[in-house]
Amino acid sequence: MTKRMFLTAGDVAAMLGFHGPNMFLSRRAALEEMGFPKRIPWCQRPFKWKRSSVEDWIDAADDIASAMATAPDTMPGADPEKVVMMKKARVA
Repeated sequence: MTKRMFLTAGDVAAMLGFHGPNMFLSRRAALEEMGFPKRIPWCQRPFKWKRSSVEDWIDAADDIASAMATAPDTMPGADPEKVVMMKKARVA
C-alpha cells in the first residue's frame, strides 16, 4: 500500500499517541515550540502536514518521549510510549 504524502490531524494524532485529532490540535502550538513542522498553509480544512516532515521530526527528536513526559502541562493526553514504538516500527 502506498503511503499518502499528506497527513490529517487524525493521522498525526495517531503517530504521536494523542487520543484523537482535537487533542493534537489543542497541543499543536506547544509541539511547534519543540520544532514540530507547521501545517501546509494552503490546506485550510482539513489541516494537513507533510508526512516526511512529521516523520523526520519524530526521527530527529531522539528524546520526544522524555520531552512530552516532562511537559505534562503542555502535553496532557499524549502517550509518549506510542511515539517511541512508531519510531521503532519505521526503522524495522
